Amino acid sequence: MINENDLSNNNKQPSTTKKSWSLIRTVMFIVIGLMNTVLIRDEDIGSFKNYFGYLLLIVGIVDWAYVVFKYLKKINLR
Repeated sequence: MINENDLSNNNKQPSTTKKSWSLIRTVMFIVIGLMNTVLIRDEDIGSFKNYFGYLLLIVGIVDWAYVVFKYLKKINLR
């Protein structure tokens, strides 16, 4: 049987799994992007792999900025 308290999640804090996943996702974007741009072989420069690395770096930087913005907004609301 479902309890009313189980359905109401208004008073719960975000789980630590959700917080750590956003950081893990950001680090993965940046690390994989660096591997495909900085640590790439000479013959792969200018290939799809290289451009995909640039894309991942841009997504990682935007994601990092979003995480920092959310954190700063949360601090200012307290």
